[in-house]
Amino acid sequence: IPRSTLLVRGAMMLINSQPTPKCDFCRNISVGRYKILTYSLEFGEKEVEKYLCDFHLKKAKSEGEVKEI
Repeated sequence: IPRSTLLVRGAMMLINSQPTPKCDFCRNISVGRYKILTYSLEFGEKEVEKYLCDFHLKKAKSEGEVKEI
């Protein structure tokens, strides 16, 4: 087995061993961690940090203010 193959396989094992963050609303892979400014009648304005997938990020941007962390 060539050394380059061993190095690539070793690097891929390290990359794949890291847990990938999941979206807090579904089981899709997250695109990042975001601060979401929400408003409710009970609590008023509240800033929440969540991992979001692409679908929920687009939905949150259309409904309120979103900042990437």
